[in-house]
Amino acid sequence: MEVKRQSYFGQGPKIFRPAILWALVAVVVTWLWPDLLRFSNPALQPVSSVVGWVLILLGAGLYFWGLKHMVRAVRSGQLDTSGPFAIVRHPMYSAWIVMIFPGIALVSGAWLISGASIVGWFAFRTWAQAEEVKLVELFGPAYEEYAAKTPAVIPFLV
Repeated sequence: MEVKRQSYFGQGPKIFRPAILWALVAVVVTWLWPDLLRFSNPALQPVSSVVGWVLILLGAGLYFWGLKHMVRAVRSGQLDTSGPFAIVRHPMYSAWIVMIFPGIALVSGAWLISGASIVGWFAFRTWAQAEEVKLVELFGPAYEEYAAKTPAVIPFLV
């Protein structure tokens, strides 16, 4: 009998390749045309830097908190609905889409980088369904019940 096993990566590589590619292209394009593609008000840069670093640090915290829970859940073969998974079903994706990419854009002053969040969101919407199907196969009604009451990426948006 074959034992179904959860993947450590899920659809993450498919979701984040285009988002990271967007971010890298945005960095290069902003470097080439900084006058056109950087935030134009230098007086706001200290505030945007602080807000950006807060987002990056919160996002990194959420990412690693989610990673710790996810690794433990995969190793045990259990559905984890506690910790970061009590807030959103995909905390590692959420960390990048909602916090880290926008934070990098604010810190760097390169507004085009924030587009990586949009690309990541659309990639998530495209590929996450396959991950959700796999989780339903693994955990059945328990996952369906959890998914019905827990937002996918953005807290409070089920």
